[in-house]
Amino acid sequence: MIRYEYTTIEISCKVGFTKVSADVDKINLEFNKLGSQGWELVTCATIGTSGVSQQIYYTFKRPI
Repeated sequence: MIRYEYTTIEISCKVGFTKVSADVDKINLEFNKLGSQGWELVTCATIGTSGVSQQIYYTFKRPI
């Protein structure tokens, strides 16, 4: 049976008056770093208020 380990990272979004933004280049660098280490994205969840995401949690797994 394959066993996995998991890691979760948090990305905070900047909430402006009319939009929410995140540093996509920084996110891509982090995702590529994790991918090169064998991590695979399995899920994401958002936390926020009034329908606006303020934090996004990404969970990755890789075989042990």
